[in-house]
Amino acid sequence: MLTSAPLLMSSLGMLGVSKKASAEPSFPAGKLEVSTDELVSIIRADLAERQYLVNGNVSSNVYLDDCYFTDARDDFGPGLKKWQRGTSLLFVANKSFAELTGDVVFDPKTRTIEITKWRQQDYFRLPGTPHSPVFTGSVTLTLHPTFNLIARHDEKWDMDPDTITKQITF
Repeated sequence: MLTSAPLLMSSLGMLGVSKKASAEPSFPAGKLEVSTDELVSIIRADLAERQYLVNGNVSSNVYLDDCYFTDARDDFGPGLKKWQRGTSLLFVANKSFAELTGDVVFDPKTRTIEITKWRQQDYFRLPGTPHSPVFTGSVTLTLHPTFNLIARHDEKWDMDPDTITKQITF
């Protein structure tokens, strides 16, 4: 016996079955559900205590796995683990430093967290352990539209990247 589509949809509706799929995305497995205040505290600790900019040691449970990373020189694209691995392989963590010199603030209108100022010096894993001059910058972290998880990490430097490169000391 054939039933018409409207009759089928009406019958499903009476049974509590919606004809629309749920538009609400589910919270990603393995990630930490936190308030924006808690997220700001985690980000502050990632930089102030763990110096994540020179070792990749971020609290990965508050970042989307496909978080997009950029800095003043490079567009690293999506991939938290890729960025962490690249950062940890590029810098000598026990010689490099990154310190928080400003504040970490949440803007609810743009759903961003701003690390307003940091200072950093990089020692590279290259023969002779060359190092950059000390330079400063900021980071804008853009949150997922629904979840308090970081979807984008954009680093800005207060010094031109070419100037920093020219001042690397061997």
